[in-house]
Amino acid sequence: EVPDYLPRKSKRAGVFVNASKEKICETVSLFELDLVQLHGNESPGFCENIRRSGVKVIKS
Repeated sequence: EVPDYLPRKSKRAGVFVNASKEKICETVSLFELDLVQLHGNESPGFCENIRRSGVKVIKS
């Protein structure tokens, strides 16, 4: 559950390390995330696949 003290205008980011596409998309939906940061061994193709699902991706 998203805490009430977080402003609704704030961008929400999820940070993931080697998570599956299913887990990322489930978490994005559950917490209404605006973007994801990927910090594992995700390939460019994996990142593009996440982008195609409508999520902004930052690859670190």
